Amino acid sequence: MLLLSDGTVLAKSFSGGSDGIGNIYDRLTPDIHGSYANGTWSTISAMIDTRLYYSSQVLMDGRLYVAGGEYGSGGTKAEVYDPLTDTWTATPNIYIYMSDANSEILPDGRVLQALVGAASSHATIIYDPVANNWNFGPTAYGSHNESSWVKLADSSILFVDIHSTNS
Repeated sequence: MLLLSDGTVLAKSFSGGSDGIGNIYDRLTPDIHGSYANGTWSTISAMIDTRLYYSSQVLMDGRLYVAGGEYGSGGTKAEVYDPLTDTWTATPNIYIYMSDANSEILPDGRVLQALVGAASSHATIIYDPVANNWNFGPTAYGSHNESSWVKLADSSILFVDIHSTNS
């Protein structure tokens, strides 16, 4: 579930698509008193790809970024949802597996995206939502596969690699 900047909540479902993974989000809009319990559920436009276990970020301008997916058709792809127009826009395809990798918003609004794959498990890329393009990011010391990121108060990112054998 994701809380958008307009106060609505998006919840990914297994509906839509043809693979049982789904490409539909349901939206919960609070009532006029701000109550979610008395709010209204609706369905937004379908994502381009199906995804399960994927990166997601609410961008600084209120749009929603989703990327990868351990299951579904979106493993190497990302897309951005605009709640004002109810449309999804594909980012340029990077043809590198993102799978269930982590992502975080950088202080300037770009998205740091981890990659997961045999040749790229230590790599990151950076998505610029204004230019709708990708650039190479820093290389990590460990594998992003099944790892965890935590954004700290100073905007640095703590990366925990469960596969590391270094001590």
